[in-house]
Amino acid sequence: MWCNGGVTHSPTYDHMKATLSIRRTHRYNAGVRADESEERREHLEWDYSGNLMTIQWRPLIKWAIADVLAIHERYRVPLNPLYGIGAQRVGCFPCIMSRKAEIRLIAQQFPERIDAIRKAEQRFFVEYGRYSSFFARNTVPERFRSMPFTTPEGETMNIATIDDVVRWSLTGKRAQGSWENDEPETVISCSSGFCE
Repeated sequence: MWCNGGVTHSPTYDHMKATLSIRRTHRYNAGVRADESEERREHLEWDYSGNLMTIQWRPLIKWAIADVLAIHERYRVPLNPLYGIGAQRVGCFPCIMSRKAEIRLIAQQFPERIDAIRKAEQRFFVEYGRYSSFFARNTVPERFRSMPFTTPEGETMNIATIDDVVRWSLTGKRAQGSWENDEPETVISCSSGFCE
């Protein structure tokens, strides 16, 4: 995934490589928890990272979300306020892996962010002569994808603009009806983890 590779692992690897002449050994600490994903359930607390070529320590791997909230409270470290209004991923705003409810939340409470993404998508089209969507093509059902696109291989398809994704976010489960008819979601359940 680009998030882990491009935003986390590559810069970490570059930093470790650059400082190897100063420090002979490194240890990579990762704040991931086992209940954040199926893949992370398999992680050990101590491990060797072949990608980073160093020892990796995951001190929070066995923590539950309640433990994370408790340590924040104990040391009076405030949570990112976006969690309090329903976001589960806040490292990027929005995260390309955001749930439907999070896109809706951003569109309703932070419309300027949707405007900025729209402008970036339009600017890319003007500068490069082709459209680039912020979200993956399969983020929304096909009927919500309005932008015609031809791949380098010649395949023609429609992809979703940010406005298409927002329109989809306002629908109910299985993109039927309105989200207002769905059961309310619990704020700060954070099944995906604190992605900051």
